[in-house]
Amino acid sequence: MKCLQGILRLQEHGLATCGVPCSSFIWINLHTHQRTTRNPYGAEETREYIKKANTLVCRLSLLLVLCLARSCYFAIEQPASSRLFLLPYMLYLKNLCDDLGIGFINGAF
Repeated sequence: MKCLQGILRLQEHGLATCGVPCSSFIWINLHTHQRTTRNPYGAEETREYIKKANTLVCRLSLLLVLCLARSCYFAIEQPASSRLFLLPYMLYLKNLCDDLGIGFINGAF
């Protein structure tokens, strides 16, 4: 609820900064999370923390769509090797940003 309140408090052209725990998305943990381009959700049936991370990203993507609807911007902190952006929610968000002419950059951090 506090995240939603924070988004609603942003002024037009404000910036929301977000961080998702990267351990279930980075390459070094590939053996555990098992995320691939064919299976972006990974091992959510066998690993509870993967399921929780996927739920978190789904909720985050909804909040970020709200940011865009309110003419606000956002930054998501993730390493460049993150597989976060393979999830359909994030792909939808990227496509939405492209349609709006807003850059969606996965930088080298």
